[in-house]
Amino acid sequence: MLTGVTKPTSGTASISGFDIIHNSSKAKRQVGVVPESSFLYDEMTAWNNIIFSAKLHNIPKTKRTALARDLLQLFGLYERHKFRVGTFSGGLKKRLMIATALMHEPETFFLDEPTAGLDVQSARQIREIIKELNQKGTTVFLTTHTLKKQTSCAIESQ
Repeated sequence: MLTGVTKPTSGTASISGFDIIHNSSKAKRQVGVVPESSFLYDEMTAWNNIIFSAKLHNIPKTKRTALARDLLQLFGLYERHKFRVGTFSGGLKKRLMIATALMHEPETFFLDEPTAGLDVQSARQIREIIKELNQKGTTVFLTTHTLKKQTSCAIESQ
């Protein structure tokens, strides 16, 4: 309901102060969504995918170019920005999906299984970026079936 996929049957909800029913377009502008399956265009380059998203969100050209470059660099994808997405591994696609969903700088971010099927290094990097987003003030909703067990042990010296 908060992402706008389904309508509530009762009650109220808001995103950044905008009611999801009465101000749905304003509420949706505050939301970034990364589904489990890819929404990228495989025949397009990484650069064209991220710029296309920026155009959909009416981001001015000067801002979208700089932001696209910054996000691709943040996610370690800039050196591949001219490559077709269809040639990317699952981890690279997932990083590009997150970068693309961040183009309009959403205040609230929904991620469905962002590390599913990724190698350990890619999963760790994505978790770290999500943590940094949250620390900078972005509200993050995370859906995952992978629970990380927190353990601690004390080592005594003699």
